[in-house]
Amino acid sequence: MVACFRAGVLVLLASTLFINAGGVRKIVSKEKPKKAKKDNQKVATLVDKFEGNNKGKDKYEVPEGKGGRGRDSGRGGKRKSEKRKSGKRRAPWKLTRYLHEDDERGLPWVSAKARLMIDRVDGENRISHPFEHTCGGNQERNFSLGHDGESNFISFSNAQHFPEAAADCVMNWDRGQMRVRVWAERIKKNKFIDMSTYEKAYDWCYYGGTVYTHKKKKLYFKGARDVKPWPYKCAKSVYQTELAQSWGAPDDSWWTEENRKAVAAKCAQWASLSKEVLLLPDPDKLLEKIKRNAIYVEIDRPKAKTLCTASWVDKCVSFNTTANTVCCCSDECSDTPCPRAPGV
Repeated sequence: MVACFRAGVLVLLASTLFINAGGVRKIVSKEKPKKAKKDNQKVATLVDKFEGNNKGKDKYEVPEGKGGRGRDSGRGGKRKSEKRKSGKRRAPWKLTRYLHEDDERGLPWVSAKARLMIDRVDGENRISHPFEHTCGGNQERNFSLGHDGESNFISFSNAQHFPEAAADCVMNWDRGQMRVRVWAERIKKNKFIDMSTYEKAYDWCYYGGTVYTHKKKKLYFKGARDVKPWPYKCAKSVYQTELAQSWGAPDDSWWTEENRKAVAAKCAQWASLSKEVLLLPDPDKLLEKIKRNAIYVEIDRPKAKTLCTASWVDKCVSFNTTANTVCCCSDECSDTPCPRAPGV
């Protein structure tokens, strides 16, 4: 009995004492070293700080511009992984465009008419403004017609929120040509500006706005409030309506605050009627004078065998997708009159 007790004491002493090779006695503690505990606290603090600073962020880019939002933007503080679990994702923006025959040559890429910066009517060599694109008509410069020059933007329509923009033979400029589409959440280096509603369009048409490039360069676009007076197409429309005549152009003295707001209102009207969303091919390339710059598109509807080209207001009224043919407002098959104007 005594022998067993002595053996137990020896085992207990052996478990708490350790004699190293040098003969130094060391007590083995069951507690974690204090230094390791402090290190763990530091790591935890850094992790919490990192997660706090990056809450709601993810790898997807949010397209710049007023009204423009991309996929997984982090709204509401939710992360991408949390959105996948909940099944709630932002619906992709479908943008459509009816192609001109010249655009078809470069498919599946579509370029702006002005692929480089050009000298604008204010004397500056720069990227065109959204106001100029809509108000000036995106045509070669023509003072008498109010065209200030070709634009660096490409016009699309917001078919996501306005499905009629992608419906056959609804828009006045649908002549049966090819229709293409892009998805806003796939836009990376390119930028888009949403002008599909009157309110959004008016902000851009009057105040202008700011866009940041992929390389974080700031672009400031002017609106009617700040542009240098020039007889833009939409300004001429306001001026001629005011005088109840179909000719003439306003001079510099006409550009009062009240008239500038009226010009912005006309610009917003034109943009919202076409459900316009302006796409700007990679602005960093424009600033670096790189001409090879375009937007990748997908075919949304093939081109009809024959187009409605009997007059400048001719358009399709029905589209036979099986035969790939159209009935035009100028044809005998139609009981729908042609519109008074192809667009606005």
